[in-house]
Order: sequence, then C-alpha cells, then structure tokens
Amino acid sequence: MTDKKRLVDNFIKLVKIDSESFEEANMAAELKNQLEKFGAKIQMDNAGEKIGGNCGNMVAKFDGELDAEMLLLTCHMDTVKPGKGIKPVIEGDTIKSDGTTVLGSDDKSGIVAILEAIQCIKETNTPHRPFEVVFTVAEEMGVLGSSHLDASLIESKMGFALDDHEVGGFTVSAPAKASVNVTVHGLEAHAGVEPQNGINAIKCAAKAINNMKLGRIDDSTTANIGAINAQFATNVVPNKVEIKSEARSLYMDKLDAQIEHMKKCYTDAASEMTIEVEGEKKDAKVDVAVNLSYASFIVDEKDTIYQIAEKATEKMGLTPKFNPGLGGSDANHFNKNGIKVVMMGTGMDKVHTKAERIKISEMVKCADLLKIILTITD
Repeated sequence: MTDKKRLVDNFIKLVKIDSESFEEANMAAELKNQLEKFGAKIQMDNAGEKIGGNCGNMVAKFDGELDAEMLLLTCHMDTVKPGKGIKPVIEGDTIKSDGTTVLGSDDKSGIVAILEAIQCIKETNTPHRPFEVVFTVAEEMGVLGSSHLDASLIESKMGFALDDHEVGGFTVSAPAKASVNVTVHGLEAHAGVEPQNGINAIKCAAKAINNMKLGRIDDSTTANIGAINAQFATNVVPNKVEIKSEARSLYMDKLDAQIEHMKKCYTDAASEMTIEVEGEKKDAKVDVAVNLSYASFIVDEKDTIYQIAEKATEKMGLTPKFNPGLGGSDANHFNKNGIKVVMMGTGMDKVHTKAERIKISEMVKCADLLKIILTITD
C-alpha cells in the first residue's frame, strides 16, 4: 500500500532541490542514491555535455519476475524558472509553493510516484515485470535532453511518460513542431530624401504575414508568428527584419504543406517589392531557416501500451481517458526512436506558474496506478 507520508516527505525533499534546466546534477545525485537502494543498475549518458548542462540523462534498469515485456517509465528532472529556493506549503490535501516560485510538480510529482511505486513493490516482494526508468534533462527547453538521449541504453519498446495532468488520463498523440525563422532583406535609403530608392523590409514582411494562414489551420495543424525584430531610426527605410515563427501538426504532410505556404507568402511578397535604382532592378530577398524540433506521434488503441493503460486504470476502478496532445514532450522523441510511449497524468495543476499546485490524494492515486501497471501482465 502506498505510504502517503513517505510519498509527501519525498516530494517535499525533491522540490527543494534546485534543478532548473541545465542544472540538474544535484537532483540526479539524489535520484541515483534512491534508485540504487532499490537495486537498480544505473547508467548516465553524455547529453549534458552536448547541450551545455551539468548532467546527462539517467537510465536505471530493474529485472523482473513476471513473464512480461519490459516497460519504460520516464520523467524529466528539470523545472522551469523561477525554480530556485522553492518553499512548498501544505494546505489540507494540496501542496503549493509560497507564491514566489513554481512548485516543481512538473515533473517531480511523476518522479516521486515512480519511486514510491518501486519501494512498495520491493518491500512487499511483489512480482513485477522488468522495467527501466529514464530521468531526462532539459525537457523544458524544447525537449533537449531526450533529443540527445543515448538510445542504445534503452531496451524497452513501450512505456509511460509521467508528465501530464489528470490521473487516469493518457495523451496518446502529439504534433510535430518546426521553427520557421525568416530574414527579409530590403534596401536601405533615407526615408525623407529618397524613400523611392529603398525597399522597406518591414513592409515586405507585413505583406507576407497579411497573406499567411495563422492560428488554427485545421483540427491537427497550427501556426504562429512569435517575434518580429527590426530596429531602425524613423528616417531610415529599414533593410532587414527578422521573424520567428512556428508550425505544428499531427501529420507530417500537413506540417510540410503549412511550412511551404509560409515560405511562399514571403517569397511572393518579396517578388512584389521591386524597384529600379540608376537603371538597375532591385528587389527584396528572403532567407528561410526551418528546423524540426520534434516529430509527431500517434499511439493506436491496438498498441500494447494503450491496452496496458486501459486495463490497469479499469482495475483500479477508474475510467481511462485517452486524449490527443497539443504540445511536445519527451514522448515525441521516444516514439521517434521506436518506443511506443504515452503520457500519463500525475495530478499536477497550473504548471509553469507561481500558482502551481497538486493534490496529495492524486499523487497517491498515481503511485497506486503505477504499481498495478508494473505488476500486471500484457
């Protein structure tokens, strides 16, 4: 049975350990110590060196007694800012911060649920399936840690990422995301003396954006302009503007189509910005840089991990909820590497804000569900 006091005490302990993105080393040391007490075989990769952090991803393996496929459980060790000097406050069934920082339940509620489930299984000698635990770094910085995870260390072909909200809820799909960064080059001129000899890069960008489909494109595709940078004196025709944007879609062909549409809007606008200076034709130029941050994934109801989630949740007396995702997570990279991973709720609420909170009863429920997941067969 889940020890509520032990779980809460460990959660309080973990959220007090500073672990903002790229600074997870102290958190990793504590988790390594706890996992080794349970008999885990632990390896660290060199993702930290690759991304400029002080710690890599951690992989801990546990042998099992049940004749069942190995399962992956994963959480991220980092928190968003402000995440230093967290002072957790308990009010009844709720834990929150003192209002000066985030709480860190994203994702330490998932971590503590995993640790409690393992301890319960070990101290009762309950037969369980083989499993491995992966604690990643820099998830909050565009899932950087998992993008540099040494996949050769992973044996599992399916698993759960404990990085979602409602306990009993599972995210079974998520879109791909691509950054679309554009530089529009115009032609500088004096805005008062000879504006006709300049090409206004801001005007060119405005034309492109005005013709661009943005926001909700369809049920599975979105796009957004996030930043525009051009700083010139008002008496200068601006010759350069930088635009940062993104596109997301559950389907790669739709993502590609949206990116091509955005690029075409810029090139079409540039082609309309043509002037003649001293007998020579000048026009605007556009540089477009597209970078795929992570691929999309879809887990089908026929997949084993979907069925394990459904079976375990129903065995616990809950109604499982399978939902589409809207954002990216470590699950995107695991699925890209051929590991069917769905996201699993821990009870976290109002994450990424100073109002972040979590109910103790939900964390207990999450640990109980994990114990069932680890001790049932496929």
